[in-house]
Amino acid sequence: MNKYKKLIVNTITFALGTFGSKLMVFLLIPIYTGVLAPAELGTADNIIQSAYLLIPLAGLSINEAVLRFALDRDSNKADVFSTGLIVNFIGLSLLLCVFPLLLFVRIIADHLVLLYVYVFIGTFKAIASNFIRGMGYVKLFAFDGIMNTALMSFFTIFFLLVLNSGIEGYISAIILADCISILFLFKIADLGKYVKWRRIDKTLSRAMVAYSIPMIPTAIMWWITNASDRFMITYMKGEAANGLYNTASKLPYIITILAGLFSQAWQISAVAEEESASRNGLYERVFDFYQTLIFVGSAGLLLFIKPLMKILLRGNFNYFDGYIYAPFLIMSTVFSAFVSFFGSIYVTQKKSNRALVTMSIGGVLNVLLNFCFIPILGPMGAALATFISYAVVFPIRVIDTRKYVKFRISWGKILINTGTLLAMSLIIIIGPRFMWAYLTILFIIAIITNAKVGLRALFTLIDGFKKKRIGQE
Repeated sequence: MNKYKKLIVNTITFALGTFGSKLMVFLLIPIYTGVLAPAELGTADNIIQSAYLLIPLAGLSINEAVLRFALDRDSNKADVFSTGLIVNFIGLSLLLCVFPLLLFVRIIADHLVLLYVYVFIGTFKAIASNFIRGMGYVKLFAFDGIMNTALMSFFTIFFLLVLNSGIEGYISAIILADCISILFLFKIADLGKYVKWRRIDKTLSRAMVAYSIPMIPTAIMWWITNASDRFMITYMKGEAANGLYNTASKLPYIITILAGLFSQAWQISAVAEEESASRNGLYERVFDFYQTLIFVGSAGLLLFIKPLMKILLRGNFNYFDGYIYAPFLIMSTVFSAFVSFFGSIYVTQKKSNRALVTMSIGGVLNVLLNFCFIPILGPMGAALATFISYAVVFPIRVIDTRKYVKFRISWGKILINTGTLLAMSLIIIIGPRFMWAYLTILFIIAIITNAKVGLRALFTLIDGFKKKRIGQE
């Protein structure tokens, strides 16, 4: 199978599994907002975001190494998987020793046991999922995503609507779904045969740990850029404000879905084409199509932002005012997707230290801007800070990764698209008369700007799909 066909097939496979599952999570928003008050949803979000920070810390980011080293054709898969499990056990044990210190963190102190269980299960779920991805079990990975989401949806409805268990039910639904998913993957993929506790290749283990350790501060910096604003909003403006902000953050989820289903397939293709003589051209064509997809999708989302918010909330206007924070969060998601694309170059080159350096810039900048903006602008300031941070990191990563992969980027197109999205965002925030007309005109501009390049990139990919000889270059 040639490189373009493989990328397209894997993307479609991930789309079938990921899009359906993520869409279900999106559709659960009315349940969350209907049962939980803004302050309760804000607290639940703080627990989840705390878990997102603690999972890479507890697992020493070894799940990232499991994926990368499992992708290597000549690696011993049992050693890769077993090293991941052992390092994870060690990390979780160390976390348990220091966990009582979190009692001093007021906003999560009442839910520490639930948080630890969430982190414990989450680390093993990450290792199992990344391992089967690295092994090339794409269809199994996709099916697991669908099953996991179906289970989470069932448990969410049961705990929130039937048992009325509030925050605990919200988090427990995620934990139970992940538990069943782990058991499923062990059974279907027979992961037990890859588990061994003795005679593990020490050279490989050291290489995996050396790769994963720099990923820990990288994950922290990524978390700071993406999630620290939730805690800062809570401390400065209260749980209710964070609840509104959390609701607004769900709208960009559509763009996250588009970016995520593609990046999962792209990471596999990027590693496979690491030594290819035509990889620069592949990167150029793929990114060309990728940015077109993201920009046009974001413009369409901004065009229909208010109707979408009304549909999702189903008349629960306690949350509706939060939509005004969504435009800058959408723009943040756009540049986060671009940053992740260039992050794949660090993965292929095993340069996790460079990923740390570039994300550190974004993390530090985000915190500084949050301190400046949130007291004045509230949640809007947090959204603006996140957008600026990613917009700064993106060109830095482009420049830095040119040491490894060099390909042309249409900066003019990026600037025009960014200006279009920024204009649409400001119109939504200001809310002038005839807003719909202005947004429609700007959306048409986005279509025109991306039509030529987008179609060319699409036809190139389709042509590559048809011609096997391209993959044999």
